[in-house]
Amino acid sequence: MQDWTHGGRLFRTLNIIDEFTKEALVIRVKRKLNLTGVVDALTDLFILRGTPDYIRFDNGAELIAKKVGAWIGAVGAKTAFIEPGSTWENGYCESFNARFRDELLNGEVFYSIREAQMLIFTQTGAGGGENQQYPVAPMPRDLTPKAAVCSRARTLSVRMVLTR
Repeated sequence: MQDWTHGGRLFRTLNIIDEFTKEALVIRVKRKLNLTGVVDALTDLFILRGTPDYIRFDNGAELIAKKVGAWIGAVGAKTAFIEPGSTWENGYCESFNARFRDELLNGEVFYSIREAQMLIFTQTGAGGGENQQYPVAPMPRDLTPKAAVCSRARTLSVRMVLTR
């Protein structure tokens, strides 16, 4: 996802959702998200929670998506790509993103990237900025997606909007 600070500067969020528990495990807020940022967030998460069975993510930038997919395979997880234009294939993450935008991003004016990181971390409890630990906490009641049943296979949904 992306949003802007009051001064018009863009920032992006990397949202990682556990499809079974519907927890927002990581919300990383940065000016630019690249391959290294995605791999760092996933590595931190795998250290805390173990490697999931599947990781579902969109293609993002073609070159980066292939590299992330290769890295995911190397750590022992399987990938579940989302076809372009098929947002329903990532329903949990899309539902979370819509509520995240409606209930948090649209209701706040961020004057700096640091303010965005701190406020998003306090409101969601899902890891924020650089050099922070990523606590594993359920999403607040008002941000929990009302999604249907999913399989018990541990699947993480990742919404990537990356730059090269």
